[in-house]
Amino acid sequence: MGFTSGTSLWPREWYEGVKEIAAKSPLLKAREHLRSELQYNSAIRNEAVSGSELQEIRNQILSDIDNPSDVAPIINKLSFAQCTFLLSVCRLETFRVQSYVNGSCPLLSIFQYLEDSIIQKDKDDMWKCILSVSDKVFKVFLDVISNKVMLLLNALSRLIVIKYMSLFSLLLASKQTQRP
Repeated sequence: MGFTSGTSLWPREWYEGVKEIAAKSPLLKAREHLRSELQYNSAIRNEAVSGSELQEIRNQILSDIDNPSDVAPIINKLSFAQCTFLLSVCRLETFRVQSYVNGSCPLLSIFQYLEDSIIQKDKDDMWKCILSVSDKVFKVFLDVISNKVMLLLNALSRLIVIKYMSLFSLLLASKQTQRP
């Protein structure tokens, strides 16, 4: 779905740019009732998409969160506006974690969604969907951290090899100067 999916359809710079924007974006939280705010948002009207387009978005959400069977029936009943919200939270928080450098923990954002009383009170089980999104975001976070650790270990091992090579060279040079 567009340049946020990491496909070769769009320039890689756009994908990287979206990840950078996500890292600095605010949370997508409602002020009062989630369902009514989504329902009456003129930018994401339910009439704007066909049934097949809506099903494609639902399938994309399920694919993004690795098809958990416990929320599939819930997601398959969500409206276009609700699906747009859920997919946006999923992508935003995934990108936020992927662009994590050092500093504050990017996982705090997803916990704020889970703690949000408006999402918890939603009658369409949006909280369960966000919980599945949080599982996905946590897996991405673990991948990011593990890649950083691997990069660090590789750099450290190269440094150790270089250090030992220079020590070995010094040792050889000192032995050669000691020979008569």
